[in-house]
Amino acid sequence: MWSALQVMHKACEVSRRYNYFPGGMALTWVGYYESCISSEQSCINEWNAMTDLETTRPDSPVMFSDQPTERERTECMIKAKLRNIMMFQDLENITSKEIRNELEQHMSCNLREYKEFIDNEMLLILGQMDKATLIFDHLYLTILD
Repeated sequence: MWSALQVMHKACEVSRRYNYFPGGMALTWVGYYESCISSEQSCINEWNAMTDLETTRPDSPVMFSDQPTERERTECMIKAKLRNIMMFQDLENITSKEIRNELEQHMSCNLREYKEFIDNEMLLILGQMDKATLIFDHLYLTILD
């Protein structure tokens, strides 16, 4: 695999150096041949769709949008407010339901659909608030975000 990767990097380097890419000066002849295609569009479409000629990669899903979703924004607000609430409470004498109710009051909305998310965040915050546990000399266990 390493050899194949190195060959691919070398091929890409040569392609960039000598303009071996569509639209590059070294491949102007490609434009001439493309302009000579006189087949019907249905034949061209069939040619392009043939799986044995080349492998086409499907379009990438829209996973990396710049704008967070409404749920992501709400979860981010929940995290911040929940951490703030839990830092100023006596966690030995309060229930998770009481924490959720206080969170709903702070956010002025019903968070029933985020119940599981809130419960998981409470556990994570509790773990982060605990001191690190000594495993061996110089080795501690701690929960990070």
